[in-house]
Amino acid sequence: MTWAGEGLLAVSAGESSVHLWNVEYGRSTTLSLPSSTPVHQITSISFLESKNILSAGTNQGYVFSWYLMYKEEDDDIIWEVEDILNVSGYIRNFEWCENLEVMGLITTSDVYIISKQKMCFAFDDGISAVQVSARQVVIELVSRDLSVHLLTETEIKAVYLSKNIVALYCNDKLIFYEVNFDDKKTMHLGTFSPPSETILLHDQSVYVC
Repeated sequence: MTWAGEGLLAVSAGESSVHLWNVEYGRSTTLSLPSSTPVHQITSISFLESKNILSAGTNQGYVFSWYLMYKEEDDDIIWEVEDILNVSGYIRNFEWCENLEVMGLITTSDVYIISKQKMCFAFDDGISAVQVSARQVVIELVSRDLSVHLLTETEIKAVYLSKNIVALYCNDKLIFYEVNFDDKKTMHLGTFSPPSETILLHDQSVYVC
């Protein structure tokens, strides 16, 4: 249970939805999670007042966030799904930090400090690499509709691509992988710490400015 703005109480009791009550007008609204198998059950909710974002963590390791789009003077509220992120494990609890706009999150196996950033992507010679979560990239060979999922141990800050070579900037290190689309596997080629984040990947060479 948490307050989601002035006079607006958000409650969830192990369901797949969040119930909102406007205590001033005595009316309610329900925010439902997308259908899935197995069904998501909400374990914790938190509100970031500075951005009007209400987030709900689930037993499947997902955090769903809604953005308060519009509020009339009576109590007509429009919420829009703003973000979805996935971590490993059952989410026991999480909380937004208002002044830093970051999220502290604890699961059955890990503790996370999560900040918002734009997803990274790269495209070269008919191959795309798109970041789909904080630690995962999907590399796709567009012409053959083949894809490979690459999961890292730390947060991805940038993605670089040259043909079937992908480089990920994680924790001040540049990690190189070779992608095999036929076997749907990646092979680790090496890691080094570049002096700058201004990087160009071309064929088998990397240039750092």
